[in-house]
Amino acid sequence: MNWHNESITRKIGGLSTVLLSFILIVILYSIIKLLEIGQEMREVARVDIPLTEVLAEVEILQLEQHLLMEQVQLHQIKQNPQVNFEMLKSNFQSFSKKLDSELSRAISLISNGLESGQISQQINEHRQALEDIKAYQAQHKVFQQDAGKILLSSIDGDTELANWRSLEAQDSALDKFAITLLKRIETLTEDIAKNAEKHEREFLAINTALGVTAFFTGIYLTTYIISSFRKRVSSIHGKIESLQESITKREPLSIFDKAALEEPAGADELTDLANDINQVMSKYSEQMTNRYQLEDQLIQLATTDKLTGAFNRHKWDDCLVNELENAKRNGAISLLMFDVDFFKKVNDKYGHDVGDKVLIHLSELVKQHIRKADKLFRLGGEEFAIIVRDLDVIQASTMADKLRGVIEQTLEDGLPRFTVSFGVTQFLKDDDVDSVFKRVDQALYASKNAGRNTVTTL
Repeated sequence: MNWHNESITRKIGGLSTVLLSFILIVILYSIIKLLEIGQEMREVARVDIPLTEVLAEVEILQLEQHLLMEQVQLHQIKQNPQVNFEMLKSNFQSFSKKLDSELSRAISLISNGLESGQISQQINEHRQALEDIKAYQAQHKVFQQDAGKILLSSIDGDTELANWRSLEAQDSALDKFAITLLKRIETLTEDIAKNAEKHEREFLAINTALGVTAFFTGIYLTTYIISSFRKRVSSIHGKIESLQESITKREPLSIFDKAALEEPAGADELTDLANDINQVMSKYSEQMTNRYQLEDQLIQLATTDKLTGAFNRHKWDDCLVNELENAKRNGAISLLMFDVDFFKKVNDKYGHDVGDKVLIHLSELVKQHIRKADKLFRLGGEEFAIIVRDLDVIQASTMADKLRGVIEQTLEDGLPRFTVSFGVTQFLKDDDVDSVFKRVDQALYASKNAGRNTVTTL
């Protein structure tokens, strides 16, 4: 008989036939504690950790759904014919259905766990979590209904824009709700795991006492069983502890190498549990990696102008402060500000859609003729700015004049010819954000007063 691979119950049963009768009570206590630990670990592995996995998936789906909303809004504003709007709506509906399916799965996990008795720790907290998930599902269904109506219309008008903003507010509320749910389940998992750890220490203490009491009659079997059991429990405990740390820090399980996730040898209950935890850890790490990728995309959306692809005003405010500090330490940094001459006439004569295309074309043209290190910003309307490093005001003025000439000579099919006016200045030693911005704005104003399509340096 391969004793090492036998179940824990049979190992303890075999040992009980060897040990003296006076330790029978201790053995029974050990079995009870072992079953209790197994129940707690199974609850973590089969209910709470899968529930955390499902809610993490819900949070990721919520982020993906938010990205799709941004893509739909971007398509509506730019009216880009290369974007398949119907496919965007279909993907949006698909994500919504998948999210609803995951919520139903979470509800089923808790409900089945409560009915079957798998959930034996913090039952009231699990019931409250169940009610919260149901409430979240109800809110999401309302969001699906509203989204289905709004996605069928354009967002150009004031009413449609207000409806879209209302939908975005619902989406943000669902994001916060999903994060709150995930944190609550993570806290439940941590508490149960800590309780299991406490019972584990108690159980190990009893087994140590058993080894001392039965030293002469069962030293070999006791030592062998405890050593093998402690190795398995220590491995499982290490995995759960690492998973707890990852959940707390909200980071992928990058600390695990291939050897740590290898399938453990043996055929007992702890081996099965270790295999289940390995699978959960792998899936969780993959989902966290995907989540960070989505967060990076959201950050890009938050700092980029949706129409032109240039950095937006929010990014401008941050960069201006940083570049001012950099100028004080590292030397020349210049600022170029420009806008389209008579842009209102372009909108009035050709329409706002053509005006938008002019701004898009202008942004693409400028990006082609500036250095990779230079940063282009859209400050609002037809007003743009460029921050350039390692160029003094004279060099920056030359750069602005070249851009002005390129724009003036460019002719694009379907777009009217247009010119731009530039204001140029350099970060000075005593400058702050307000002073340098005011000076470059004055330079741009001077170019407009000088007849436009010109460059003024201050």
